[in-house]
Amino acid sequence: MDYVWELGALCAIYVIAAVSLNLLQGTMGVMTIAQAAFLAIGGYSTAILTTRHITTFVPSIFVGVGISAVVAILLAWPVLSLSGFIYTIASFAVMLTVTSLSTSWTSLTNGSYGIPGIPQLSVGGVTLSSTASSAVTYLVLAVLITLGFARITRSHWGIAMRGMRESVAAARSLGKPVVGITFGGYVLSAAAASLAGSLYAAFTGYLDPTVFTVTTAFLLVAMVVIGGRGNVWAVAAGSLVISLLPNLLPLVTPLSASIVGPATQVLYGVILVACLLLRPLGLVPERSLRVRPNVLQGSLSAPRSFSGRVRLLGGATAVRAPDPVGQRDAAQVSAAGADRASESGAAPARHAVAAGKQSAAAPTLAASSDSTMPALKVMSLSKQYGGVRALSDVSFTLETAVITGLLGANGAGKSTLLGIISGFIEPNAGSIELFGKDITHVSPTARARAGVVRTFQELRLFEGLTTLENVVVGVPGVGRIRTGLGLPRSVLRTAADLLEQLDLMRLANTRVQAISYGDRKLVAVARALATGARLLLVDEPFSGLTDREIERLCAIFRSTVSSGATLLLIDHNAQAVTSFVDHLLVMDHGSLIAEGSPEKVTSDPAVIEAYFGRQVEEADG
Repeated sequence: MDYVWELGALCAIYVIAAVSLNLLQGTMGVMTIAQAAFLAIGGYSTAILTTRHITTFVPSIFVGVGISAVVAILLAWPVLSLSGFIYTIASFAVMLTVTSLSTSWTSLTNGSYGIPGIPQLSVGGVTLSSTASSAVTYLVLAVLITLGFARITRSHWGIAMRGMRESVAAARSLGKPVVGITFGGYVLSAAAASLAGSLYAAFTGYLDPTVFTVTTAFLLVAMVVIGGRGNVWAVAAGSLVISLLPNLLPLVTPLSASIVGPATQVLYGVILVACLLLRPLGLVPERSLRVRPNVLQGSLSAPRSFSGRVRLLGGATAVRAPDPVGQRDAAQVSAAGADRASESGAAPARHAVAAGKQSAAAPTLAASSDSTMPALKVMSLSKQYGGVRALSDVSFTLETAVITGLLGANGAGKSTLLGIISGFIEPNAGSIELFGKDITHVSPTARARAGVVRTFQELRLFEGLTTLENVVVGVPGVGRIRTGLGLPRSVLRTAADLLEQLDLMRLANTRVQAISYGDRKLVAVARALATGARLLLVDEPFSGLTDREIERLCAIFRSTVSSGATLLLIDHNAQAVTSFVDHLLVMDHGSLIAEGSPEKVTSDPAVIEAYFGRQVEEADG
């Protein structure tokens, strides 16, 4: 019977190690070979501290976790800059380093002789002396830790991690704390793996360099891949199968004891290759967040744990990020935006938001500062790539609660300008002010939190997430650990209301990689609107859309602006842009050649020659 309890304890240790790796490899999409290194750190910390009577078992766990956390942070930093394959090689080097240290640092680890006599698990003066009591304790810990990781992956923090897995740039553009999420995920994963190593040392009573090796690291990777990357419970089940296989094989086959080891390794490889070929996402793939009708019932209100609020068009409340510049009266902003729209004549009846559901729940920030203060001032921006000048002394002002269009032929510098305003491109000269605050050298994440949010011409959606999850990631507070681990219904309601406005609720539970290009464009817009941006930079939102979809989108943009936001819109559909915007900018060869009302700009000879005239010539050709 003790043999069964031993298997149970070892399975529990492997479950803890595998689900900890799943947070990195499955949820965050980081392929690492260094997980067994954290088991070794935890195991050796416990072995060294307890056998030398420096401390007892529980404090030794915290020492191992602390050392693992430091190593995890050092490992997490390169993730932000290294590509996937290069980082995997780097993590492999870390694994080899830890293995080498455990062998060569004999004064500390006793080298290949190992460390015997490690005390058994002891908590509060109670020692778990029997195999059964230790196994039960380990199994309970494994279940609790698996439950904890399952909750993390299903939380708003976990959804933000999965979004980062698909596109770090898109996550930054939405104001997600990419660095904090990366470090937090690594530290949690390393802490759990270190605990597994400590438990192993206490259970076996002996530790040497052959226990946690590169083979162990690849075995953990196989557990995650076979079970189902991102699915915590499937990974736990996969770890049980892999860890039990060497012990079950002699019972179901006539293999001798000397052949079981090599046969097990071969069988591991066959199972892994078959899984990668037939079930590349694992036997039970990651589960997506799915919305049910009952989730959307009730009033839409933000929980106290989410900081800040925004006013929805229908009068309900949704979450938003703190406004660093200050607050102003939303009604005053709305009136200012309506007056400008009325004066410009750029808000025809088709742009008005329809009654009922079409008029409700597009979240927009009540912009801050004085209503007369410009939302954005661009002053003498220049950008040069080698001998190519992408921008040359560009200056303009975006008034608050006004829709501004930006036209220009391919290569005019529009995308470069948008990249500089959103913080993804550093200018060579010039400055940018947001509501009077200089943001020229502020990061994209900080700009997004201040209210500058952009969409991308190439969309950069979170391909592996559903339509609903894509929009959920955009909601402020999502991904910030201080807001708790729950996923409030208000967040789901905010996302669902936006999807309903854009006629995307039918696709709420569908992964965006499986929907049409036009719908994908609408998802990108919905995700940006979910942030409650004060300044929304929209790159080619009309391409690929039908006339009806363009009208619906224009209505939502107009409603967003009437509630205080400012919109800068780039698109090649000159007719749609000029008939919709309040103010128009035109660029050519990196310079701003005209600005003003759409009527004034479109009649400018320089614009006709540079943009409209060129189109006519191309059409004639």
